[in-house]
Amino acid sequence: MLPSLELVLGILFVVVSGLIVLSTSGFFGFVSPTGIFYGLFVVFIYVGTILIHYGVTLSYAVPVESHPLILGGAIFAFALGTVIPNHLLEFEPFKETKKYASKKPEPYMNRNVHKGVLAIAGVLILWIAVVYLRSGSPLLSTISFQAWAAAHSWPMVGITLFLPFVTLLALVYGYAEQESLIWRAGIVALGATLAFMILTSRRYPVLDFGIWTICLISYLQFRKYSEMTRILLVSALVVIPFFLGISLIRNPRPGAFESMLIASAKHLRNRIFLSQATGVNYIFTAFPRTYSYFGVEFVLDRFVSVLPGYGHNQSFGGKLYDTVFAGDGGFLPPTIIGKLYLSFGGLSLVGLFIWGVLLQTVFIAFVRIQKAPLTVVLFAVSSGLLGRSLIQGFLAPINRIKYLLILLLPLVLLALKLPEVRVVMRREQ
Repeated sequence: MLPSLELVLGILFVVVSGLIVLSTSGFFGFVSPTGIFYGLFVVFIYVGTILIHYGVTLSYAVPVESHPLILGGAIFAFALGTVIPNHLLEFEPFKETKKYASKKPEPYMNRNVHKGVLAIAGVLILWIAVVYLRSGSPLLSTISFQAWAAAHSWPMVGITLFLPFVTLLALVYGYAEQESLIWRAGIVALGATLAFMILTSRRYPVLDFGIWTICLISYLQFRKYSEMTRILLVSALVVIPFFLGISLIRNPRPGAFESMLIASAKHLRNRIFLSQATGVNYIFTAFPRTYSYFGVEFVLDRFVSVLPGYGHNQSFGGKLYDTVFAGDGGFLPPTIIGKLYLSFGGLSLVGLFIWGVLLQTVFIAFVRIQKAPLTVVLFAVSSGLLGRSLIQGFLAPINRIKYLLILLLPLVLLALKLPEVRVVMRREQ
């Protein structure tokens, strides 16, 4: 079957967008906020859109039309937005990112920051202990995963943010100081983080943590592109069995081991390649054919719900899941592309262009600030969260608290570093 003109043009837009993102991200390539956003778009939306175009669909979802050209144009608008900050801020991507990569992080960290990190680690340990004492893990008790997750959704958000954050900080500080004890503590924390996510069956947090770890290693040790290939291959060898294992745990089926692997592979295909792609393509099909555009009302509802005591007037992710997946009950993130389109239609291209400008500006800011353990970790975590905003968007409930903490926690730690900053400034003078 020959590809249609719409599909060819859409793929051409996606390829050109990838080249633009590579040129604006410089030495780090796709390990930047814009690069992660683009990569997840290809994996979670565009590959699935191509599959839908050729008739590979979810058996339990309503039939949807594929829109490869519109989606290709959307990601192209985002890619164009990444070019603007480079010109306005006179950023030379390859020169400045290679210079950043060649630096060793400044190891000095004053005692106030040590105390702050220890306090966070103490609160984290107490937090985990309380959650587990209340009901344990869904894999080690009789409670169902759905009931457990519903009862502890917000505590889990806190744990799955702070545990990786402390882990990454220990790793990068041990690397900077060449301190074997701190490095070993980071390795132990790394194992504890992975064990926690396995025992709690956390899929999206392990995706976050995987992205953060890849960013961290790249920002610390990346020298050759062959190293990046090795990093991505090792990550795939770790992440894919994890997702397959989770699918087997959540959906146990009797039968031969081979049939279990086939079922798990199908679950992985459906969960990663087809679920979000089906939801996004449904939005492009249904708006405005079936529904009118929400306009600014949808966006304002998300902003207002950030304030304490205000809830959503509607949970579109729940309605989207029920509509597309025959009302089984659940939540399907519309993705940031879907949210913008169902709000503003064709004007969503402007929103994606602006989002590309913002993500690239954050990238430039981090490349130009001092390379210290704290800033490298913030660089990795911010890159991961901003890049992963494609799937759930900036204002999704689980992401709001992450972004608020990512903004507040660094300010607290950097405030503790002010005496150190004054010393550095005196030396320069």
